[in-house]
Amino acid sequence: MSGSTFFSHALSLAALYGPGPWPDEGNPLPDEPEHDDGLRFAPGALEGMLSHHLARNRLDGASGLAELLAEAANGELVPAIVPGLERCLEDVNVAEMSDELSGLLEQRAISDDRVRELARLLVEGGTLRESVKIGLLLLGLSGDDRDRELLLLMGALEELTLFAVLALWRTQPDPHRAVFDLARRVRGWGRVQAVERLADSRDPEIKSWLLRDGFRNDVMDEYLALTAAVTGGLRDALSAAVVDDDLLDGAGGILTALVAEYGPGDGIEYYLDAVPVLWRYAELVAAREPCLRTIRPLVAVLSFLDNPIDGLPWRFDVPALRDRYAELLARPEITQTVLAHLADPARTDFLDALWPANVLGLRPRDQIVAYLERSPVSFFAWSHLCKYVDPCDAHWLADLAERLLPPEQPPDTGIRRHLNADLAWRSVRDRLRELSVSRDS
Repeated sequence: MSGSTFFSHALSLAALYGPGPWPDEGNPLPDEPEHDDGLRFAPGALEGMLSHHLARNRLDGASGLAELLAEAANGELVPAIVPGLERCLEDVNVAEMSDELSGLLEQRAISDDRVRELARLLVEGGTLRESVKIGLLLLGLSGDDRDRELLLLMGALEELTLFAVLALWRTQPDPHRAVFDLARRVRGWGRVQAVERLADSRDPEIKSWLLRDGFRNDVMDEYLALTAAVTGGLRDALSAAVVDDDLLDGAGGILTALVAEYGPGDGIEYYLDAVPVLWRYAELVAAREPCLRTIRPLVAVLSFLDNPIDGLPWRFDVPALRDRYAELLARPEITQTVLAHLADPARTDFLDALWPANVLGLRPRDQIVAYLERSPVSFFAWSHLCKYVDPCDAHWLADLAERLLPPEQPPDTGIRRHLNADLAWRSVRDRLRELSVSRDS
């Protein structure tokens, strides 16, 4: 892919997969090009530029980059200037200087039309991610609603999403709707960065989406759970006479993320409507047939209520809530549902039932072994299996691991091809150590 532009790469992905999300976040991205020594700047476009920057790739931080871009914008704006610009940008990290760079560029007397023209040249002709990011940053300073589709296209590449979000926010007549459109095209860090910009939206469609799917991402739902609950109006939504299954599933996902023990975002202690929402969720779940999508949030909440964090503002509500969630999980149909999921090792959601099974006091050892016979390299399954191994079964566990897992790699072999297998071996070794039994004995 050497020498191909990010723009052509995005167009190809859109043709193959639609607007997004794209497989693997749009990766692999175009490689950095092998510059042709015969390439030259357009006549007069960047005359004298390199005399201001003593060596290629040695720009004086944001001020040097701002000077470089100002000279480019005031020169002849033709596509042929992009390769020359990229020669000076190979080692630039735009994220580290974007705020300062924006301020410096705004201070310079450059017309918006010329900045926008340079921006689009970089976005559409850039073969390096940093030059495309600079183009997106410039579009944020000079663009308008004409650039919406370009920003949405490029922003679907998650490496570029943050810069596209900032540009959409600054240039579009309805920034919430523009960022909303982009947020639905990404699932990783791009989703996190986009949804954070929707925190004060009052758009009914955006609010509904946040509660049902918008908080979900491929990094950690904990990053966006509180934003979704507050901005989406979770309490009011659950108070409606009719609550659809998608909303209930979303509410369960949000609550699960909010009570996570080590979540990176603000947890349930910061959610002012936590108590009424917890009560209403329990009420709604009680009226429905049990399913794993509602059982897992019940388990998560009960685990939190069993060990609430210090300083919880509503700690006096904990005992009653804990009793209610324990009562719901104690219903026989809950256990039956979990066991039904574990009965078929071919189910795609088999692993999702292991945590509830553990909390419910089940010991699905045989079911996990059946799963591992089909999918042996699963750290999650091995870690749960180890919980159900007694001292008399230590040799059995060691033999099973030897039979199913790939051979262990020495610790100094660097990055392993089978990280899951390495983690699985670690779970087995740790459990055998707890049982005071050597795997080799």
